[in-house]
Amino acid sequence: MPGITVGHIAEPSFCEVQETFSRWNPAARLGRGAFTGEGFLHSESVRYVWVESGEGSLFLPAGTRTQEGDGEPLGEEYRPDPLNRETREALELLKAHQGDFDPAIRQPVRAILERWHGEAFVGDIAGELWLIVESGLEPTQYAADPTAREALEHFFCHFRTLGWSEKTQDGWESFQAGDQLTLVPGRPLRLRGEFRYWYVDVLDQHETHVSPARRLRHLKDTAGGCNFAFDAFRRLPMTWILGTGTPENPGRNQSGEQPCRKHCR
Repeated sequence: MPGITVGHIAEPSFCEVQETFSRWNPAARLGRGAFTGEGFLHSESVRYVWVESGEGSLFLPAGTRTQEGDGEPLGEEYRPDPLNRETREALELLKAHQGDFDPAIRQPVRAILERWHGEAFVGDIAGELWLIVESGLEPTQYAADPTAREALEHFFCHFRTLGWSEKTQDGWESFQAGDQLTLVPGRPLRLRGEFRYWYVDVLDQHETHVSPARRLRHLKDTAGGCNFAFDAFRRLPMTWILGTGTPENPGRNQSGEQPCRKHCR
């Protein structure tokens, strides 16, 4: 385990942090930058940008898709994906069997249901699924009723495709400190404002499931990171994919797709 390297984004000591980061993460690169005025940010690999200070606006064209909206709702220019029959049935079963789930996972199950609004299901549930995985329970212990376990398995299999909304018209949208922007090769972000940021480049990755912006105000309060207490960290923009590791690449599988584990059978 490496020692702790301390640096500040605005000081030369940040270079020491960069060097340590690169030594322990050879497939990634840590950096920092500042933006003033109006223009574009580009990247030759997937780049996750966190706004450290300041604020700005991002131009998002019609057709932009995002898993935001489970916190403060997105604007009227966004249209949530309609629910398909299988997801609606799984949600109905989760709701009917809430009391059948083990007390250790009832809160994340309830948080999944809170994203269901009539004909729409909005938001990213990877954090809730991670809490369930890290509960210490075997999958067969999640609920005594096999129907409830089957309903929960639906979300493990399909969480990457659920909770999306699509923008129906072009327009500028604001962001601020703490928000996350994501760049991929060939799709620069058009920005305006004045802000300082730090970033992580994933050097061997050229596509990502993460939307161009994840803004804290539009994200649900949830636990995240390595502290699994509910609401331990609030409104955390996540970049990771649940359960897609391989022995060669523990962070994700080669396709980047979430396998259907069928672990609740």
